[in-house]
Amino acid sequence: MSRTYRRKNQTHGLYWVLRDYTRAAGATAGFMYVPVDIPARSAEGRKRLAKYHSDHAFVDGQAPHWFRKLFKRRQRMGHLAEIARWLKDSGYPVQCDPRTRHSATWEWR
Repeated sequence: MSRTYRRKNQTHGLYWVLRDYTRAAGATAGFMYVPVDIPARSAEGRKRLAKYHSDHAFVDGQAPHWFRKLFKRRQRMGHLAEIARWLKDSGYPVQCDPRTRHSATWEWR
């Protein structure tokens, strides 16, 4: 099931997709930014929602694919080295860390 199909009729949690920030007018404002809501039915709103629903964009703070691939390979090679040490010396305590599915993302942050 694609991400677009799952999110097709959802409207909650999209306020940050349809919000843009512009610099406040006035000399006293300094570097103050004011949020501007973009209507969902406008051309820019539809464009932002389409990008949010697409699978191409960076998703919800997940680590990039190249980093996850590198992380998994490093973890796998470490586990194989531990097992190889145990095969040479059966008294060696194997210490493979049981990482969860999101370990690469936690490491990335």
